[in-house]
Amino acid sequence: MIAMKRAKAIDHLLLSLCGLFSLAIYWGAFVGPYNLYSLSPQGIAPDLGMITGYSRLACWRYVGALAALFGLYGAGIHFVSRLQGRGPLWIVGVCGLAAALLLIWVYPYAASDVFLYIVRGRVLGIYGQNSLLVPPSAFPIEPYLPFPSEWADIPSPYAPLWEWTAAGLARLGDGSLLRSLLAFKGLGLVSYIGCMGVLAALLRLREPKQMAKGLLLFAWNPLVLLETHAMAHNDLYMAFFVLLALWLWERKGYVWALVSLVLGGLVKYVPFMLLPPALALLWPRLGWRAWLRTASSAMLVSAILIALTLGPLWPGRAGLGVIGQMQRIHHSVAAWTILLLGKLASWNLAFDLGLWLMRASFLAAYMLILLHSLRRGDPPAHTYLRLLYAWLCLGATGFGYWYISWLIALIPFVKPSSRIQVIAFSFCGLSSVAIYTFLGLSSQQIHLFAVPFVFGFPFLATWLYNRGQRRQDLAQTRIHSHA
Repeated sequence: MIAMKRAKAIDHLLLSLCGLFSLAIYWGAFVGPYNLYSLSPQGIAPDLGMITGYSRLACWRYVGALAALFGLYGAGIHFVSRLQGRGPLWIVGVCGLAAALLLIWVYPYAASDVFLYIVRGRVLGIYGQNSLLVPPSAFPIEPYLPFPSEWADIPSPYAPLWEWTAAGLARLGDGSLLRSLLAFKGLGLVSYIGCMGVLAALLRLREPKQMAKGLLLFAWNPLVLLETHAMAHNDLYMAFFVLLALWLWERKGYVWALVSLVLGGLVKYVPFMLLPPALALLWPRLGWRAWLRTASSAMLVSAILIALTLGPLWPGRAGLGVIGQMQRIHHSVAAWTILLLGKLASWNLAFDLGLWLMRASFLAAYMLILLHSLRRGDPPAHTYLRLLYAWLCLGATGFGYWYISWLIALIPFVKPSSRIQVIAFSFCGLSSVAIYTFLGLSSQQIHLFAVPFVFGFPFLATWLYNRGQRRQDLAQTRIHSHA
């Protein structure tokens, strides 16, 4: 008994040390070199190479920091797996929140998105114009976007709930770039805390003995922390509604679960693709009469929400920025495919063929995942993760590695091999910043080299993990047979 208590105390200590060392790395490798308070008055472009002068030391510091953070993240998963109770929950929650608060003070060193959030939010929030129709360049933007950006001439491609949210945050930050950045980073912090709260509630219902581990898988992931708090991406705002939909599903609040997915889609359109599988998975649970009542009620509430948020901003179908966004090809498997086809055919033919090939591949994957889930009766979280992963690999023509945070929010509920794959994906995504920035490659070389690394290595990691598990199971079988 004494030995067991001592072992648990050591595990608590080691888990705490993992969190504390991670905080030290976030401070030394990110807050110190890229301090928000120091860099925001300079109006420097959010480009890691320009900020660091493309130095090799900065490259190795970035890659080394990521390797150390993911190592500590993996160690934390190992130690927390052996613990239960409130102690590890407090350690996970406090260290995750402390990291988030630290990273708020990091200048966005590798993404211009938050600056675009600000100037697009000002179109609606300050100037009272439709941000889905009017580009931010129609108004003075220099104090808030103090560097050239091709996106300044493009209206927002986001959904209406995000536009209203961004308008409110832009009003909060009006008059100061620093205050504007902090306003949008504040939304990221609220979204992060909200996701942790819903995850904890979900885990209490489904896997109460694994609450601390499930929470750590999300809350300590370096991609979640860096991209939400340092870069201020809005993806956790969307992911919160997807997680809320899963919690409502577990509580049998099916109408509101569907409505929550719609709310997520009103931030970024992606969760709308989760509605058909949600409705399909609901049919066997309810029977057709109850299913029809549930779907009708959800549709009515959703129609009201869409009318309230999109009605005042409706730009017409031709004006929806997301339509044009879907034609943009960058950093994706689609871009890689088109570049390869371009070596065999004309560019126009390669573009059209590659685009339709990827769309057909995604549609086929979508249908296969849905049929597989219906046949096996998989929980919605499993289905959602597979569909979102398929979208990132096949459907998204323009890929941002921060999109991987959608998947990380779901990994507490899936099998270990899927967790390994998503964690490897998040490491590769963050590491790709060094490839884009420091290697001096052309755009084509970046795509041809970085895309197979970012998308291929996670599948290799999963294969190696499954192979190791099979060998371990075989060894165990042999031991039992000899016994």
